[in-house]
Amino acid sequence: MKGSRYLAIAVVVITMIAAMPAASQVELRFFPADQHIEVGETGSLSVILDDAIEVRTIELWLSYDASIVTSTGGHPGQLFDDSGCSLFPFFEEAVPGAWYGGSVTMGPDCFTTGPGELYRWDFEGLADGICPVQVDSLVLYDSMAEIIEGVSLSETTILVGIVSSVNTPSAPRLTLALAPNPFNPRTTISFGGQPDESVTVEVFDLSGRRLATLWKGVLGPEPGVVQWDGTDRAGRAAPGGAYLFRIFGQGDRQTTRKGILLK
Repeated sequence: MKGSRYLAIAVVVITMIAAMPAASQVELRFFPADQHIEVGETGSLSVILDDAIEVRTIELWLSYDASIVTSTGGHPGQLFDDSGCSLFPFFEEAVPGAWYGGSVTMGPDCFTTGPGELYRWDFEGLADGICPVQVDSLVLYDSMAEIIEGVSLSETTILVGIVSSVNTPSAPRLTLALAPNPFNPRTTISFGGQPDESVTVEVFDLSGRRLATLWKGVLGPEPGVVQWDGTDRAGRAAPGGAYLFRIFGQGDRQTTRKGILLK
C-alpha cells in the first residue's frame, strides 16, 4: 500500500510537470494576425499569451514601416488591467518606425496570470502597402521577477488600403542586422535592399539624437557591411545601453534594429 501511494504521488507530480509549459514552448502571438485596414483607419494589434503562466512584467521592442502606418500609442493588455494591481505602463517611440512598450505590476505579491492579452499597440493606416511588424526584442518576467526563458513571438503584417494595389511586385525590403548583439564595444551591421537604391545607415540614442552616420551610398547586388565601434561622430565613447540602428532608403523606406552596448 505504501509503495502504491508513492507511485500515485509520483504520477500526479509527473502529470503536473507535463502540464506546465516548457520555457521553449511559451509562444506568444499577435491578434489579429495579418490584418487589413483602410488608409486613414485606426487599428490595434494585441500580444496574446495562451499559457496559464504568471507574468509580472512584459518588455517589448517592435519595428514597422512608418511610411505605411503611424503609431498612436501602446497600453497594458486586459490581463494587466484585470489583475487588480497598480501598474507602471510605458510606451516610447524615439524615432518613427520603432517603439518600446511594456507594463509592470507594482507590489511584491502582484502579477497577472494567462491566458489573455498582455499588451496592445494602436496605429493608423497612412498609405497603401504591406507593413511588416518585426519583433526586435521580447522579455517576460515571472511572479518572482525572474526572466522567463525561451519566450517567442512570431512576426506579422498589416495590410493597408486596396489589396490589388499592393499585390504588384515591389522593391525588396530594406534589411538590417547586427552581430554580435549585445556587443562591447564593436558590432558589425549588415544591410541590404533594392540594388542601385541610395541609402544611409545611422545610429541613434533612445532620445532620437543621431550619434553617427555609419554608411551612405548606393546599394549593390550584395549586402553591405559596416562596423560601429561604440563612439559618436566626434569620437567620444558612448555609454552602455540601448541604441537604435536605422537604414533609410528612398522615399519613406526604412528599417530599424535595436542594439545593446555593454560597458
